Amino acid sequence: MGGMQQEPPTSSENTLTRRLAVLLLLAGLVSTYVGQSITVGQVANVNAAGTSSLVVGIVCLLLALLGLTRFNLPRRLEDWLVRLSSWFNLSPTWVVALLLAPWLSFEAWTTAGENSLMTLPYVSISLWVGAIGVALLVSWQRGKDRTKSPGETRRREYGLMLLIGLLALGLRAWHLGSVPWVLAGDEASAGLSGINFIKGTQNNIFGMGWYSFPALYFLAPATSIKLFGQTIAALRLPSALAGALTVPLLYYFARKVFSRGIAVICSIYLVAFHFHIHFSRIGLNNIWDPLVMVLVWGLLWMGWQENDRRAFGLAGLTLGAGFYLYTSFRILGLMIPAWLLVAMMVRRSQLRQRLPGLTLMAVATLVVALPLALYYSHHINEFFAPMQRVSVLGPWLDAETQRTGLSAGQILWNQTRLSALAFTTVSLRHWYAIDHPMLFPLQSTFFLLGVLLTITRLKDLRYVWLALWMLGVVTVGALSESTPAAQRYVMAVPAVCLLIGIGLSQTVQWLAGLWPQWRRMFVGLAGLVVVAMVWQDLRFYFGDYTPSHRFSDQNTAIAQRAGYYLSSKELGHQVYFFGAPRMGFDSIATLRYLAPQVKGTSIDKPVLSRSMLAVEGPTTFIFTPWNLNLIPQVESLYPEGRPVLELGSQGKALFVAYEVP
Repeated sequence: MGGMQQEPPTSSENTLTRRLAVLLLLAGLVSTYVGQSITVGQVANVNAAGTSSLVVGIVCLLLALLGLTRFNLPRRLEDWLVRLSSWFNLSPTWVVALLLAPWLSFEAWTTAGENSLMTLPYVSISLWVGAIGVALLVSWQRGKDRTKSPGETRRREYGLMLLIGLLALGLRAWHLGSVPWVLAGDEASAGLSGINFIKGTQNNIFGMGWYSFPALYFLAPATSIKLFGQTIAALRLPSALAGALTVPLLYYFARKVFSRGIAVICSIYLVAFHFHIHFSRIGLNNIWDPLVMVLVWGLLWMGWQENDRRAFGLAGLTLGAGFYLYTSFRILGLMIPAWLLVAMMVRRSQLRQRLPGLTLMAVATLVVALPLALYYSHHINEFFAPMQRVSVLGPWLDAETQRTGLSAGQILWNQTRLSALAFTTVSLRHWYAIDHPMLFPLQSTFFLLGVLLTITRLKDLRYVWLALWMLGVVTVGALSESTPAAQRYVMAVPAVCLLIGIGLSQTVQWLAGLWPQWRRMFVGLAGLVVVAMVWQDLRFYFGDYTPSHRFSDQNTAIAQRAGYYLSSKELGHQVYFFGAPRMGFDSIATLRYLAPQVKGTSIDKPVLSRSMLAVEGPTTFIFTPWNLNLIPQVESLYPEGRPVLELGSQGKALFVAYEVP
């Protein structure tokens, strides 16, 4: 008998092989092009990246040629793909696409370069968007094992979501340019970083912007300023939109994860939550953390509960995007593994069934975050810079031990205590310095009940996530200076509202369980409690905090009024600024943001001369209150000028402008 001949591939096998080969061909062409570009010096990046791109490109091309000419791929590769596709419940074609997506993201980084301006911007952004698109398409392939959610949202509830979203936007966008009353220097710096994108001096979204924050975020203020002008309201508008969008999303996911009652309570309270309103009106990236956190939390739970590939994939894409925002979001890098560890202990079989979806989530996260991670790997100081600026570990802790005589452990315990009490007992500081903690007594009561209920339900993965959420935020606050600094608790806002909702909803259930005939009355009383909480928060923020002008300081107020004053001047108008030793023309970015067209010079010498203060056209001399004694010298040099007094909100002099025609 002769040797057995291998049967020729069937037409369906040929089709599959060709599809895989075409994917490999496209990947090989892209990778080879990128490698060639780097090798010949078109991209200022590491040589290793060019070499690896070439190697991968050539390997992909060889495999593609085998598939397109011989109608088969290496047997081991085919077997591996078949097993992997069975595990993912995907076709081999989509498995290959998923595996190639991180490589496309890697190539996006290599073609971007590490400077402010991308070397090949269109190629880089196209590769990154393409990688995200591939991950999204893979996620959208339905699996056979998806289960139905136990908390389906009814159609009429979408009307409620729209209503509370619009109410939230109104409370966050009303008088956006004047509440808070002054544009903080950090806000203005963020705006100027966004303007760099408008001017074209920066376009690398994988690099750093102002204050070592990832540059991608600054596209948000850049877009708003481009559309609506270089104003305070335009700078703050993205924050207002992010804050408002968080409200209906919290309702949607709280409805799916918990119940309709909890969803109604927590979302309606979030509409008026004074803490959230405040940070929704500031042009910084803090307020984006609650939005992204709600999305990650809700999508991860939907993926877990329903074994839904789409939810897992979207959770991963959202998680990856979150790392481009405020530094506190990085705690999710610890929260999710900790949550999965608990899941392994209490839901091992369920975890095993969800591993393909969780793996997809991890790949999707990698696809979005990889360019930033690679940038950090070459600039590790940029990664640690935001944390080192405020960390209590190191010089601060050493100084405190010497000052107080306490041990390092005692100081860290005190920090943790202060951080945990920021919600109910200790007054907030810095970006929202108020004379009380985050929550008023009524809100604190149900919040604390929600905390206790969470602690008693730690076998339920929903409450494990809530506990890790709060624990993570408290830890961030404890390990930071000036505890409790309000800006470091913004990410906790949805969890705080959920805990209030859990506490109040459970109270109603207990009372209704004892006296079921009065259930409607208890529900009505709960509604009155929510109304009382909403009224108290709104009255405080708009009736007390806003008129008090407690936000910011005198220097920033001077910078803003001077910016307004100079904003009407012509391009190139000369300004001499007398603010030493407390401030200079460029020390607070508010002035530069509001009056970008003037040419400013800071003067820090007490004796003045005409050569020092050369006037080559219309010129304005600005004197701060502590330098008014220098006005006579300038008047003697330029007697043709005229003084203009600018008063602050309380009738005190902010500065004197001496205008020389």
